[in-house]
Amino acid sequence: MRGSTEAAASQRDATWPDGSAGGSSCRVNASYGRDAFPEGCWSRPSATSSYIDWIDRLATENANAMNSLPERIMEYAEAKPEATPIQAEDLLHLGDRAAVTRSLSRLARSEGLLRIVRGLYMRPIPTRFGLRAPRREKALAALSALWDETIVPNGGDAANWLGLTTQNAVRSVYLTSGPDRLLHFGAHRVELRHAPSWQLAAPHRTAGTVIRAVAWLGPNEIEQSLDAVLPKLTVEDLSELFAARTTMPTWMAEPLGRRLAHG
Repeated sequence: MRGSTEAAASQRDATWPDGSAGGSSCRVNASYGRDAFPEGCWSRPSATSSYIDWIDRLATENANAMNSLPERIMEYAEAKPEATPIQAEDLLHLGDRAAVTRSLSRLARSEGLLRIVRGLYMRPIPTRFGLRAPRREKALAALSALWDETIVPNGGDAANWLGLTTQNAVRSVYLTSGPDRLLHFGAHRVELRHAPSWQLAAPHRTAGTVIRAVAWLGPNEIEQSLDAVLPKLTVEDLSELFAARTTMPTWMAEPLGRRLAHG
């Protein structure tokens, strides 16, 4: 490595950009810009001027490349559908990982992109009232697919949707098969909480909503909640609930089984 560096330095000593010969008194370090030239080199004004122009041109090209990378990232993001997750590994065709990572952070600071969680971004959506975050359900569906994890509304929201409670959640909480996470959609936060597999059964289906609602209400309200909700369900919903009994805790599975067995 040292040999190749010395050889490159020797080549710079020997030849100017115009092809003319240099000398040891005109040794140049391009990283220093215009200060790269010792005083003795000014005896060759044409060669010195040529080399300075070359260095300035390289510096300009490098600066332009760095400035254009965020623009190219935004072009990529704007061509994608709403709530598309954007990560550094998706952008390596635009630049090296370090430059892409810096550009993503820069875009997040300038609010060109939303930093949803560490290393993952989405573009804000323009409206006539300004920019908004991607729609929450679209974003969570995209993250569910990306991470290969189940993400469903929490039991309180499920109970509210079924009419079993009038309480409204203060925070946005979802249950997930993955780890706990805190997601940022602009000023709005969404909390993902890891849940046992039985609470994630039948995701995005009415039977699953019933399971999560009853789990949230708890053992003391199991009888009343089942009496209220089961008559409203379709045959398909009831079949899904019956099939899911094997994964439920006993306090839920037994009263559900009794009701379903008697029609």
